[in-house]
Amino acid sequence: YIPLVVFWYGHAWLAYGWVIPPTGWTDKAIRTLPNLLTPMLQVGNFGIAGVLSVVAWPLLFVQLWRTRWRFEARVVLLIGFTIPFWLVWWWLFSYDPRFLVMIWALMSVAAGWLVVSIYDVLPSRAQPAINIALPLLLVAIAAPALFQVVEHKDELLRTPLISEKDRLRLYVHEGFDVVFWLEENTSPDDGVLVTEYWQPYYVAKTHPNTLFCYSPRVCADVLSDYAYWVVRSNVDMTPWLESGAIEPVFSIEGRTIYRLVDISALPNVDG
Repeated sequence: YIPLVVFWYGHAWLAYGWVIPPTGWTDKAIRTLPNLLTPMLQVGNFGIAGVLSVVAWPLLFVQLWRTRWRFEARVVLLIGFTIPFWLVWWWLFSYDPRFLVMIWALMSVAAGWLVVSIYDVLPSRAQPAINIALPLLLVAIAAPALFQVVEHKDELLRTPLISEKDRLRLYVHEGFDVVFWLEENTSPDDGVLVTEYWQPYYVAKTHPNTLFCYSPRVCADVLSDYAYWVVRSNVDMTPWLESGAIEPVFSIEGRTIYRLVDISALPNVDG
């Protein structure tokens, strides 16, 4: 683990002169002491397991010290991966707690370790009742999270046998019909330019030559490689329409698909 980290970041330092590349986001990190623990202590973020994992950390260090003469891999793993990751997140990426999901599985293990440790010190006469109450408590704790995570519950209960197309329209994006149109009316060999972040994941399944670009203006130098452009209807396409380079072929839900009809007519448009 440590040699890999040294090699990775050492290579970045020698090759580029930095360990963490400068970006427009790391400066937004909230490097305050309250923010070091706040994301985990907010039940709305990671549930009760987040609170338990934070409580477990000091006890894990105690356990690590007690077992220092015999290597206890599970304790070393939990501390060695979660604590460094957490500190790096706090110093560079604490503008968004979602990044902590990457170590959430290990932190849940730490929370479970705490629960088991408490269980082991309980009087034996209390353990049978705990064996019944604890699973019920876990289900009760999970219920709010399940309710929050599952979207479109009303539609799911009303039409549990919803068709595949309607499911994608509902659960993925309202403009999913542009994907269906491309599947039914174009060749897999046609290049497709898409301008929304969710579109490449689905268009590329049937059209390998798919490019994501925020706007045709940004990708002006490669537009000739793509026979179809999927663009939001509020994007100004006047230069290409007036030149006769493209024509609209399909429009729905605020999105328009254009077909490239004359490569030689592509205007020189600055990004």
